[in-house]
Amino acid sequence: MKIVINQIDITDYQVSVNNALILKSIEDHKGCEGFMIFPELALTGFPTQDNIKELWRQSEAHFQDILIASKKTASTIIIGHIERQGQSFYNSCFL
Repeated sequence: MKIVINQIDITDYQVSVNNALILKSIEDHKGCEGFMIFPELALTGFPTQDNIKELWRQSEAHFQDILIASKKTASTIIIGHIERQGQSFYNSCFL
């Protein structure tokens, strides 16, 4: 089993930039028959109380891109992302 630990250089609040880095890494390691692990809040960087709702909104379409890319690999993707439940937001890990 292979484990790819993606220590990408996340830029806070630059969802499109971070998404491109994540998708490139998934593509570069698509033959990995194990796990690809990405940092916590890899898409958004670390939000504040003032911008978390907007960053979550921006990141949702990009997160769908990551889900689609993950289905084209032999890997299990583990990524930290903002999760929304009602009006509350959580730092969650998605598998």
